[in-house]
Amino acid sequence: MGYARKLALGILASAMVSLTLSGGALADVPESKDPIIIPMNNWTGETINAALAGQILERMGYNVEYVAIGAIAMAPAVADGDITYAPELWDNNLG
Repeated sequence: MGYARKLALGILASAMVSLTLSGGALADVPESKDPIIIPMNNWTGETINAALAGQILERMGYNVEYVAIGAIAMAPAVADGDITYAPELWDNNLG
């Protein structure tokens, strides 16, 4: 099985687990109309995770915005609240 196919199956499994753990039900009304800001980093896995998470949140009724940002700049942005949700943050790579 090729890498791309394994990656796609892993992402699909992750999305299914997320929906299962949430009871499979989508929220009737979001807690806030403020946007959930999700980073789009420059590696494929994180970009796919961010897009899937954003789509799930949008289906739940949330306002989602994406921002292109590098991994090193993302950590302080999360700490400052400029990024609301980061699907991946490998702090061991930040030095």
